[in-house]
Amino acid sequence: MPVYDYVCNNCGPHEFRRDYEDRDKAMECSQCQSPLSRAWLTAPRQSVTSAHTRHAMDVNELSSNVPKMSRDQDPRQMPHPASCGCCGSGKSKSKATVTAANGAKSFPGKRPWMISH
Repeated sequence: MPVYDYVCNNCGPHEFRRDYEDRDKAMECSQCQSPLSRAWLTAPRQSVTSAHTRHAMDVNELSSNVPKMSRDQDPRQMPHPASCGCCGSGKSKSKATVTAANGAKSFPGKRPWMISH
């Protein structure tokens, strides 16, 4: 739960843990019961959050309002467009399995101890 800063005109600054949805709702000072106003006195506590979590939060924030869609990009500028050929040699791989006339399978040159079923 995040910590938010509030200021009382009589008592000064206060920090409270509140739900995100409740951060802007009215609050009363715990000492004098006068209304508190929201303030930004301290920086967000990023140091207590792991680097991986902060990175994930940044990525989620970026993709929440304008997600990157592959259909919106120029195919020549995409990091890996479809059927680019960079991941393979372009040659079709020969089948490693040989099927006999009776349906038995064999793997020439590979695992002679294995029996197919």
